[in-house]
Amino acid sequence: MREDFTEKELEKMLKEKKKNKKKRRMKTANKGLFFLIIWALIIQSYVMIMIAKLGDTTSLSILAGTAFTEAFGAYLAWLKYKEKINLKHMEKNYNPNYDEEEGLK
Repeated sequence: MREDFTEKELEKMLKEKKKNKKKRRMKTANKGLFFLIIWALIIQSYVMIMIAKLGDTTSLSILAGTAFTEAFGAYLAWLKYKEKINLKHMEKNYNPNYDEEEGLK
């Protein structure tokens, strides 16, 4: 196997590697979470503007509380979803002989 490459060959190989590198896409669960949080922030800012203009806080406080609760509920659902995924990966990678193979040395 050839070990010495010219600089042109190395540059060509690096360009091909960069070209073939795939972009990491955001997962759907993360997109949904961010969308709901942004939506709740939009509603919160709308409510603050309307409270300042109208001075009526009763109905607007209900709207603001609902938006905040929805965002918080979406966050909790996202955390449970991520916990399930992490447990699944931990079970998949579990090594019962870890102490003997890679433990303290």
